[in-house]
Amino acid sequence: MTTQPRGGRLFGSSVAAFGIVAAIIAAANVLLSSVVVRMDLTEDRIYTLSAGTRELLAGLDGPCTLKLFFNASDPQVPPALRVYARQVEDLLREYEIAGRGRILVEKHDPIPDSDAADWARRYGIESQPVGFFGPEVAFGLVAVKGAAEAVISFLNPEDQERLEYDITRLIARVAKPKKPVLGLISSLPVMGSVGMPFGPPQRQQSWFAFTDLEKDYEVRQLSDDLESVEPDVDVLLVVHPKNLSDKTLYAIDQYMLKGGRMLAFLDPLCLAEDQSRGPMGMMSFGGEGSTLGRLLTAWGLAFDPSRVIADLEAMTPTRGRDNRVVDNPVWLSLRASNVHREDRLTAKIESLLLPAAGAFTIESEKPGLEVRTLLRTSEAAGPVDAISARFGPDGLRRDFRATMRREALALRLSGKFPTAFPDGPPGATNAAATASTNAVVDSADDGGATNAVAGTAGDTNTATAAASTNAPAAAGLKTAEREGLAILVGDIDLLFDPFCLREVRVFGQTAWTPWNDNLTFFFGAVEELIGGAKLAQIRSRGRMDRPFEVVVNLLRQAQERHMKEERELEEKLQQTKQRLEELQAQKGARQDLVLTPEQKAEIEKFRRQELETSQKLKEVRKNLRRDIERLGAVVKAINILGMPLTVGLAGVGFGVWRRARR
Repeated sequence: MTTQPRGGRLFGSSVAAFGIVAAIIAAANVLLSSVVVRMDLTEDRIYTLSAGTRELLAGLDGPCTLKLFFNASDPQVPPALRVYARQVEDLLREYEIAGRGRILVEKHDPIPDSDAADWARRYGIESQPVGFFGPEVAFGLVAVKGAAEAVISFLNPEDQERLEYDITRLIARVAKPKKPVLGLISSLPVMGSVGMPFGPPQRQQSWFAFTDLEKDYEVRQLSDDLESVEPDVDVLLVVHPKNLSDKTLYAIDQYMLKGGRMLAFLDPLCLAEDQSRGPMGMMSFGGEGSTLGRLLTAWGLAFDPSRVIADLEAMTPTRGRDNRVVDNPVWLSLRASNVHREDRLTAKIESLLLPAAGAFTIESEKPGLEVRTLLRTSEAAGPVDAISARFGPDGLRRDFRATMRREALALRLSGKFPTAFPDGPPGATNAAATASTNAVVDSADDGGATNAVAGTAGDTNTATAAASTNAPAAAGLKTAEREGLAILVGDIDLLFDPFCLREVRVFGQTAWTPWNDNLTFFFGAVEELIGGAKLAQIRSRGRMDRPFEVVVNLLRQAQERHMKEERELEEKLQQTKQRLEELQAQKGARQDLVLTPEQKAEIEKFRRQELETSQKLKEVRKNLRRDIERLGAVVKAINILGMPLTVGLAGVGFGVWRRARR
């Protein structure tokens, strides 16, 4: 009887075990191929779509196609732009997953003379040069739903915090092609205008905040002397309302009683108005503040158009008259502590700049009208005269007194608004009284003296009824029909371009990017009023290209370690050079070419010190570069070898544990 060697049996069992394990792995891959497990481990959850975006995607009534155009095959595309393109693709993948069939993503490479290049030009996506000698790159996004189209012509890496908002807004445009109507009443040229009628015509630049609204809304400019607000106006924008007539205030009053929605920006000192007047604008003091007058009184509010708010805990560095940088207490730099953190409009606001803002005072509570403070100062705030504020911080010290309470800079009013015209439209009472008197006189003349007295009461009632029927008051409302919504802000300069945008150069192109959350607050307020709270909650997002904080801290520690020594050597080098200059200046008129032995020895001494100090300084800087390079090598080694070593050590540990168990 023959027996199989022990080694052969072990080899056969090992092969069988390996085959069984391979079969199990293959079966597991087949069974789990349809199971998707995704985790967003980034700190700001930049790959996790917000609830507003998911809600909008769930409400789509048909498929929407997102077409990404990018020159992925061009080897000359800068690495930074290529990395950002991959991040955009990853985020679009999240949209596709969350859309559950409602979002289709297409990627196109518009190489020259290709169909993709023709389609990119058709959609308005033009290739732009990257740098002075770089290639021309197309990088845009198109949303198509039925016959509706919307385009982002260039995905700017500087706007990556707004990326989710921009994509969601793109989808919202094609989902609802009809644009909501915004009615604009403004005493400022926020939409641009031609300059003074005399002299050469010079067009004033429109404000970015308002022209950007035209991408999503129909902005309709209304007269500041209107008699009524058109019924198709979804939101009324009131910008720096100065000297509005009672007729216009009555039109706004009736609009709010019908359940209207309004965003109003008042201002006691409008810096943008000064600049719009030209070079002499700052020298003119005729720019009075703006207010809504009797409307605010009817709503239980007060706003002083002659006083601005100074806050010692929200001062902003500004440049004074003598070109010195001084802290200006009327330029309010608001932080998270100055906003309502539990309100959806201001929950994600981190920084705001309000130059020369005014404050609202809640004088009384009106039944059915809820008032909430959105922005407020610290307790170290108080009102100062607007004219004094024009002269800078030096003119405010004598006038400033802290009120020790937090002043309200922005309010939200919701509910049923009380009317500011309980007696009807302006002039209606006098007109009705006049009509009634004339009717009584006419009836007395026609009826004769006998019936005049007896018929006076009846004729008076008839005339009064006729007068009330013909008067405009009959068409006006005395009480609110529906609940309205208004957001009041005590400053308009926060939307002026110099106070909310900064110019940047991106791959050779000029772009404008927000440097605070002023525009975030403005667009969010408009979207909330229009009913688009979904977009309002996703406007602020984290950056994708985040640095490694541990590496940055290590670099800073390396720099600090050498900074002190470098500073000391720099000071010593400057002292040596100064001493050499003093020795040269001590030479007499006849010593231009001849030096005394003492001077020669002193000069040689300081020259040696200068050379030694320079060499030490070079050595310090060389050591700093060496430490940074060593740190970089360590980080690379950890990134490259860390995972294999971890897996290897885990395998060795498992083997040792298994052997010990046997």
